[in-house]
Amino acid sequence: MNREQQKRDDYLDVLSCEYYGGIASYSDLSLEGLKWLIENDFVDLEEQQNDSPSIAEFLSFMEEYPIFFAHGYVVDGSRPDYRVSIEGLSGHTNNMNEMLAFSKFNKKATEFDCDLGYQRSWWD
Repeated sequence: MNREQQKRDDYLDVLSCEYYGGIASYSDLSLEGLKWLIENDFVDLEEQQNDSPSIAEFLSFMEEYPIFFAHGYVVDGSRPDYRVSIEGLSGHTNNMNEMLAFSKFNKKATEFDCDLGYQRSWWD
């Protein structure tokens, strides 16, 4: 696991002042951004947030539907559980096929909105 926290945080636009208890949120992570994190060894593809899909599963979905973006949190390098976690997806579409795919992928999410024009999921 790459421990260059500043490089990771700069890429995700996470500021050191945003950390609370060693955790900071990020949003709007594109498919290209997720691939960058993978290529630079900042994520474990098997990592998952409680009952959420694994990062590998989020990657697979985002490769098929790149209009969706990931959101989640990062853990500070001073903690033994240093990592990047994905908590869900969001995106804007009125395409019924994309909305159906989003609904199927996120059907077990803790929070789930699939309205015309905006979709969002969150896994606790």
